[in-house]
Amino acid sequence: MNNHISKAKMNSSIALKVRRMAREKDTYERAKTYFSRHSKESFFMTGLALYWAHGAQKGGHFNFMSSDAEMVILMNTWIKKYLESNDLKPKYRLFIHQSYKNEEKEDFWAKSLGVSQRDFRKTIYTRGFAKAKKISGYKGSLSIVIGRIEALRLLIAWQKLLIKYYDEVL
Repeated sequence: MNNHISKAKMNSSIALKVRRMAREKDTYERAKTYFSRHSKESFFMTGLALYWAHGAQKGGHFNFMSSDAEMVILMNTWIKKYLESNDLKPKYRLFIHQSYKNEEKEDFWAKSLGVSQRDFRKTIYTRGFAKAKKISGYKGSLSIVIGRIEALRLLIAWQKLLIKYYDEVL
């Protein structure tokens, strides 16, 4: 009986891996078509480079983070133009030092991005030194998250294509 269970688990594991590989291949093929259509657009290439520099490469979802408001605004616009769809809608999370807790920095980010505070996840307050010096203009770091692995797979495929593109160009 144990042998049958082990065999069933192995067969299930193989079937899941085959399906995942098929999804990744399908995503890569769609990414190639999209990349060839948009690779001449500097805004598209800029967004890919920004994600490469500031985005999470691992995990099960798209995650871009920066404390630079202009960069976050640019990336949010890029997402809306090239990535967002009904099932790939971004959520936002603010990471900020505890000493700024009552300064409504979420409001700054929501207004800057033109989104509702309902699109924000719970703010994460970090601790630092006992007497943290307040910095003029500090707004914390904002994370843009798309909770579907499909978005991350697409970005990783585009990054591979970006590397290949520049290998051929240079």
